[in-house]
Amino acid sequence: MAKVVISGIGGSFPNCEHLEEFKEALYQRTNLITDVQAEEWTGNLKVPHYLGRDKNYLDFDHTLLSINYNLANTMDKMTKSLIRYGYTAILDAGYSPSDVRGRNINVYMHTTVSDDESRNCGGTGTLKMSNSKVPILLGVTRTMQANRISAYFDFHGSSEAYQGSYDNVFEALKVAYEDVASGKCEGVLVGASNICVNPQPSLEYQALGLLTEDPMNRPLDENANGYIRSDSTVIFFIQRESEARRSYAEIVNIASMYIGDRLGTFMSRDEKHMIKLLEDTYRQCGLKPTDISYLETGSWANKVLDTQELNVIRKVFAEKRVDPLLIGSVVGNTGFTEGCSGLVGMVKAILALRMGIIAPTLHVDKPNSAIDEKLQIVQENTPVKDYVAVNVLGLYGGFSHVILKKPEIKARSIHPLQDNLPRIYLMAARNIADVETLFQKLNSVERSKYLAATMCNVFRKEIKGYMGRCYAIYNNEKKIEVSLPYEGNQRPVWFLFSGMGSQWQAMGKDLMKFPIFANAI
Repeated sequence: MAKVVISGIGGSFPNCEHLEEFKEALYQRTNLITDVQAEEWTGNLKVPHYLGRDKNYLDFDHTLLSINYNLANTMDKMTKSLIRYGYTAILDAGYSPSDVRGRNINVYMHTTVSDDESRNCGGTGTLKMSNSKVPILLGVTRTMQANRISAYFDFHGSSEAYQGSYDNVFEALKVAYEDVASGKCEGVLVGASNICVNPQPSLEYQALGLLTEDPMNRPLDENANGYIRSDSTVIFFIQRESEARRSYAEIVNIASMYIGDRLGTFMSRDEKHMIKLLEDTYRQCGLKPTDISYLETGSWANKVLDTQELNVIRKVFAEKRVDPLLIGSVVGNTGFTEGCSGLVGMVKAILALRMGIIAPTLHVDKPNSAIDEKLQIVQENTPVKDYVAVNVLGLYGGFSHVILKKPEIKARSIHPLQDNLPRIYLMAARNIADVETLFQKLNSVERSKYLAATMCNVFRKEIKGYMGRCYAIYNNEKKIEVSLPYEGNQRPVWFLFSGMGSQWQAMGKDLMKFPIFANAI
């Protein structure tokens, strides 16, 4: 089968508006947890008042995304977030919305618990009254989460909504991987969302002993005492490597299985089945567990579950190693994002591959007693090799695992300019202020041939609803020209007449910089 890569990422993370901000938070060792007591989060319920809060969970541009105003007011916030960041993932992959319209692209979206659904429906399942002209049921139903994205882009592939445990998103990812690799579709948008707007589910999790009342999470720590619930939405655009315009990571293999222990609680797992699943997964793709340099664990910051997972990791990955296996968990930064936790862990692993450095795991004062000399928690920025893996644990005894590889074309995305040829960067956004923000970001990053090509690919065609447009021309670090922002008004017609002497000598000299011209001369 063809190689499959993650070519675009859209998402929001606790206290981070986008992927770049999340990357900075991870490498700067930032605790992204917020005290939400001021939001009257807890009400009369005595539940923890700390959350990993998405700063923009209330934002939704319904006009751009062709959603009726009344429907947008009743729509589940997770659904709105999935639509929003599905759009972002397409742009991030280097495509204009018109490039993918009408193509054979599948959409698989996953959620676990909907706080909006439980808040807007009574305990007997009856709907609360709404002032909106649109029934609440039409907004909170999660069966439409994938279809709304497909409808906006006019995708002709299948649309599937997954609802299940935390690890179920890897089931969706596995199907997406197989569909793309086998050629059943051109690409897949696969994503998950978790947004906490109702304290009632927290009361249930607290009764199960899963939550902590501390303002921090302690994954893989001997004194781990539970997790903090957190918001996040992550969507990947998955394509065949030969067709992708960029590549964050190659997906090597995925495994997912429900392996509950009948003799234990409904959250228990049989370690023997977990070990067999991992061994079979590596045998299928021709890798050895010792090839993995870093493993992002599925830690819930729960000592019992952490110990069980670490026992399996030590048995499969560590026994035949010379150097210790590097392990860690993003939960120390973000809290536990429940149904989105697997994809958030993948984002951290992907950033490690792209940066060549693993971000540290926070709040590990005393490592779990199951960690021996063959396992090492990453607590400082640490170099990584070509292969990484990610675990995710389900609420009902599920276990999933994905193997990622550093992409072969990664160097293109960070390759600096090697000549003095000017590069044009096209920019467009919803309004002039957003265009100016884009321009400021362009000035603050390393510009490359690949970045210029990506921006031109995305913005070379008109994007419906993007009223602010401009361009900038750079020659290495020197800015040559910046256009005035254009607001979509009718442009004037200009007539240019080249007269005698217009073919000046310097033109030929400049053209000699292009190899094809120089070879012809």
